[in-house]
Order: sequence, then structure tokens, then C-alpha cells
Amino acid sequence: MTASIAALNIYPEKSGPGQSLKKTMLITGLGIGGNFYQGCERQICLLTTSMHKWIDSHSESGLCLSRFKENILIDGISDECLSPDVCIRAGETVLRISNIRKECYPECALFSQKTWCPLAGRAVFATVESGGAVRIGDSVSIIK
Repeated sequence: MTASIAALNIYPEKSGPGQSLKKTMLITGLGIGGNFYQGCERQICLLTTSMHKWIDSHSESGLCLSRFKENILIDGISDECLSPDVCIRAGETVLRISNIRKECYPECALFSQKTWCPLAGRAVFATVESGGAVRIGDSVSIIK
């Protein structure tokens, strides 16, 4: 199975509602124009469909999972393939994985119980090394 972009989202405000996109432009060194995190180390938030399904299946009260929002949802790639400094081609762009960590919110039940959250080690952030267009359905590949 070939990996591909399953969804694209932009979040103009931190913790605000997102907007689904069919296509967007990624800007080298910035991310998605108009996205809250443009220009920082976490320019783009990536999530695999397998982790997205895990989040959807754990919607019990007290978990902060619903606060986590991805910019690019990738189908057909293993979470283990995405590690720091790995580069991926997504559509016309090249992204470099910059961080594999999500900060836990103190009000999360898992955090207060000192229980490990799988999302903490599977939330993937990337910088845009080479900008261009990305669309739902575009192929995604590891290019190291």
C-alpha cells in the first residue's frame, strides 16, 4: 500500500477550531501560512491514521486527546518510520521531522495518574525544508 495524505487542516488560533482543506501550500521555513504554529520548530503536525483511530477510540472523559490537532493526516505509513531528522516527501514538498513529543496537559487523566500516553511518543512535528503544494491523496514517502 502506498502512503498518502488523508486529510489537511489549518488552525489559525491556538486551541481554536480548525478548517479542513483539500489542498494548501507549505512555505519553506514557515509551514502553512495562517496556521498558529507557522515559523516555529513545530511548523507542521503530522499524525498517522492508525494513531488517529487510537485517539478516536479513547474519547473517555478526562483525556486531553481531543485537544491534539494534526495539520496532515497520513494513511499507509507506520508510526515507527517517522523519527527525528527523517525527511519525507509529501506532494511537492519535503518535510523534516523535528520533534516526536507532545506535551501532556496537567488536567489530563493519564497525566494525573502518571500513566503513559501513546500520543506523547507518536505526535510528530516537522519543518518545511522545501515548500510547495500538498493535496488530499498526494503520495507520501520516506526519503531520508
